Amino acid sequence: MIRSFVLLMGFAGAVGAQDLFRTDPPSLGGVVFPVFHATAAYGDSTRDPADLTAHGHDPNDQFTLQGIDLGFSLQAGEHVSGFVNHRFFLDDEDDWDGEWEEAFLKLVGLPGDLELRGGRMLNRVGRQNSVHLHGWNFVDANLMTSRFLGDEGLLTNSVEVAWNVPTPFDSVVSVAFGEAVPHDEHDHGHEEEHEGEEDEDDHEEELEGEEGLFDRDILSVRYDARWNYNDFHQYRFGVNGVVGDNSFGRTTTAFGADVEYAWLENGLEGGGRSLRWRTEVMQREIEYQHEDGDGRGDVTELALSTMLLFGFAEDWEAGLRYGWVEGVSENHLHELPERYRLSAAVTRRLTFSDSTSGYARLQVNHEDHEEFGDETSVWLQFGFDFGAPEVR
Repeated sequence: MIRSFVLLMGFAGAVGAQDLFRTDPPSLGGVVFPVFHATAAYGDSTRDPADLTAHGHDPNDQFTLQGIDLGFSLQAGEHVSGFVNHRFFLDDEDDWDGEWEEAFLKLVGLPGDLELRGGRMLNRVGRQNSVHLHGWNFVDANLMTSRFLGDEGLLTNSVEVAWNVPTPFDSVVSVAFGEAVPHDEHDHGHEEEHEGEEDEDDHEEELEGEEGLFDRDILSVRYDARWNYNDFHQYRFGVNGVVGDNSFGRTTTAFGADVEYAWLENGLEGGGRSLRWRTEVMQREIEYQHEDGDGRGDVTELALSTMLLFGFAEDWEAGLRYGWVEGVSENHLHELPERYRLSAAVTRRLTFSDSTSGYARLQVNHEDHEEFGDETSVWLQFGFDFGAPEVR
């Protein structure tokens, strides 16, 4: 029943709901603005889709309710803003679950052109981590985001200071320090199976690769620069680094850089065709050790993500993405396989009003997985968005 309802709503939005929403979003005194997003995907893979998921938001079954986000943006005067949202979803056993994804307050326009943000937030690391599911350009996450930052991204309870650097172009340096927020474990069956395997061989000296993810105290830094060469050609460049504790009781570090070029046929006036090319690289180092202190060491892993997005007609966009993570061959660390993935997608966007929109997306993935070999997936995704812009 749930699947049929969501698919029906997505289909209706894709083919004929343009006239259903014509009003601006309600607010409480022009200060608190509601935000609502719903995203679902239907499709299949040449093997169990759950085996190929990399991120917690990725499709994990023939039908996946990837998320229903309920939230509020706060705009209290010129200097105080904020955002809070709770995400509901169906887990890999088709049970309802949910979590608070973000909840923070932000002070802007401070002396020295500073901004201060505090609370629960998705850290500004790379180009995807701080973007919610409804803002992704593809059905699933980039491979590097989940491998290096966690299966649902790097989420922390932290304080962030951002400085708008006085340069001829827009540039910002942000520094955040806080503690990682652990995500709930939903795959208990696999955990129990693995524990049973360890009981069969007490001498097995295997360490899980996921133990190398960031845990407890974390420091992240990012520099982001945007330069409009003219109205038609735009550039963006970023570098970032993260250092923090991991579950081995040692340190994990990650450093990366990204660059983007955008061409707009009609310039800043909007409309017309567009082209965006974005490439990102990141390297991670994991320091590990066994619980008894023996078997200490470190491993490094490299990842690449590049995508091309072509707006070929009004409200239509074609996307091509390639992702690669190096994998780890170190004998002590497991479940970090090498992966290549090529994705092609076509997106049809729908605008009902200034505050209400949606989209339908068809995507094909083909990947080479070190453990599973060549696999192919096909997904049809629907999204619906309502409300004021989110505070970031």
